[in-house]
Amino acid sequence: MIVFISEPVEYNLAALASDSNLRDRIPGDVDLKCLVLELMECVNFMHANAKTIHMNLSPENIYVTAEGRLKVGGLNFIQPFTTADPISVHLDFMTRVREFNLVPNLRFGSPELTSTSTITAQTDIFSIGCLIYFLAALSKGKAPSQLYLLNQQDSTSKQLHTNEVGSLERRVESLIGDLDPNLKQIIRQMVYQDPSSRGFLGQFV
Repeated sequence: MIVFISEPVEYNLAALASDSNLRDRIPGDVDLKCLVLELMECVNFMHANAKTIHMNLSPENIYVTAEGRLKVGGLNFIQPFTTADPISVHLDFMTRVREFNLVPNLRFGSPELTSTSTITAQTDIFSIGCLIYFLAALSKGKAPSQLYLLNQQDSTSKQLHTNEVGSLERRVESLIGDLDPNLKQIIRQMVYQDPSSRGFLGQFV
């Protein structure tokens, strides 16, 4: 077992959608943009300096400290890389160990996780696009059922994920229609089906 010691955290981003006591922590327009920038800087550090792909960026793995700083957790799927070439990964979509899933949260997972089982740094960029939408939708006061670009009921189902990503290009404009224009453009680029079209985090931060 590997244990990382970090500073205390107050909550994770998933709690913003489920805990009524945290409603006053849901970011407004300015705070939202600061959180988005900080998230991209955190993951850009992982890619550019630590040379690792997170592969499971989702609200339950992004924590907030008492000072409002973001901390990235959930490192059980991280993959080291040395080149830009795709890395093959094996994901067991059929097995569960008690309450633990053996695959990333596919509501925030890129298409290639279930289509080709290969990943690159752009895999994380897709997840960030989904996270930005999640935060922006919360900020807009949208219903829980409208917080996800990939709104599959079972977050581990390969077939549901394939269906959701297959229709995302058709649905995305209506989903992001009322968001800030800058955030809309970032989300559009980050959730392209083709990983090579998503760009690099360095161009966003």
